[in-house]
Amino acid sequence: MNTPLTLVVTDSGLGGLSVVAGLAEQFTKRSPAENVNIIYYNAWPCLTHPYNVMPSQAAKTIAFSDALYGTKAFNPDHVLVACNTLSVLYYDTDYSRDTEAKVIEIVRFGVDTIAEKLRSEPNSKILIAATPTTIEANSHADELKAMGICKTRIEGQSYGRVAEKIELDPSSDEVKAMIDLHSQEAAEKLAMKADEKLYAALCCTHYGYSAELFRESLAKHCGCEVEIINPNTAMSQNSVTTSDDNSYESANIDIKVVSRVDIAPDKISAISKILEPICSKTTKALNNYHLDPALFEFRQDVVMNH
Repeated sequence: MNTPLTLVVTDSGLGGLSVVAGLAEQFTKRSPAENVNIIYYNAWPCLTHPYNVMPSQAAKTIAFSDALYGTKAFNPDHVLVACNTLSVLYYDTDYSRDTEAKVIEIVRFGVDTIAEKLRSEPNSKILIAATPTTIEANSHADELKAMGICKTRIEGQSYGRVAEKIELDPSSDEVKAMIDLHSQEAAEKLAMKADEKLYAALCCTHYGYSAELFRESLAKHCGCEVEIINPNTAMSQNSVTTSDDNSYESANIDIKVVSRVDIAPDKISAISKILEPICSKTTKALNNYHLDPALFEFRQDVVMNH
């Protein structure tokens, strides 16, 4: 019996489930192991304290590090940080200096995909659409500039707390209005010309659920061609690779969803509708998620005083 491959995919909320569904889809075609266990690990520590309302980067880093230590209970071979907000915090966590698991974070996939697109189309710009934490960290822009991309081609735009609304209903009027408001702000900063192309990188895993709303809104306000870049797809396809000497045409895939906090039924319903056509096992796991208040420690007093 071959040793199972165990992957922990983590995000704060349900955005990263699209990465799980994508991984499962890939592994039904070609897999690095005959048996694959995928655990979706919701790193949201407390319903009243999402990362984007914590008082500082230091506070978020402490909370995320504690969440990551909880993943050790699953003995993962790989930990996939399928969250841009958390990825920009990862290298400052204590866990990053104290783990044997291979950790793969999503920012790298976004940056590489963006750079490839910009090099293929010189008359183009990139909009990095993300949460306030990701925009504040500026990791995508810094890495792109280090790769030789001119800073005048790069613009970032925070979309506030739209991710929380996307979880409730990715196509709601409220989501449309929030996306439109921030896209208008982005368009004013970008000042696109009609003959230029805009790439819009959805650097929050939740945003992919509303990808077409982002594209339509940006095209309307920018007045140019817009192409969406979804790092979730790149992560699903390229994070765990196979070789010709060690691969299986189809894996036995087991998916579990674990969470420290309750996941509201309306969120489960909204995300299930999107993921069902891609991977029914993912939606089944979500609908039967395991609630474990002791999944990891959340030191609320320590976090909120940083």
